[in-house]
Amino acid sequence: MKEKTSAFTMAELIVGAAIMAVLVLIMVVGLTQNYSILQTSKVINNFQNDARIAIIKIAKDLRRTTLTQIAIQKNIPSAGCDKLTYHLPLLDANNTPSVSNGVLLWDSNSIVVLLDANNAGNLIRTDASGTTILARNVKYITFNDINNIPQLPLSELKIALGFQATSFGNRTLNYNSTTVINMRN
Repeated sequence: MKEKTSAFTMAELIVGAAIMAVLVLIMVVGLTQNYSILQTSKVINNFQNDARIAIIKIAKDLRRTTLTQIAIQKNIPSAGCDKLTYHLPLLDANNTPSVSNGVLLWDSNSIVVLLDANNAGNLIRTDASGTTILARNVKYITFNDINNIPQLPLSELKIALGFQATSFGNRTLNYNSTTVINMRN
């Protein structure tokens, strides 16, 4: 007597292949979503680092100056944002601020912080020695003197930075950072 061998029928094979195709599709969608989340996190992390570094560089200067040595121009048309111009104390041979008759002497060279005029998204700092890029992908920067509140004992300047970049899948990502810098009285 002949023994029957079991085998897949064509219908079973097609159903099995369809189930495998659905499982593979689910895995591909999941991996794509994971990659998108990873790329988004990477871009936001870069925004946070760039904002931190730019603010540290700006704050280093601003803590050495006073509000009387600062000029804020609002809504500069060429850059679309604010422009900050300030002066630092004049330094003597020992690299300490120069004082004459009890009055602090200020360097006549201006330092300017603004977005570049070419709308490339670069936040730049220009001084007598040249131009430095402080951050990239900057959408806007604003400066506000918040010293108008009499209860505040310090001179304070509020800086708001906005970043924008395109991530995986042409998603536009935005990040905003606000910092208050305490300066000399």
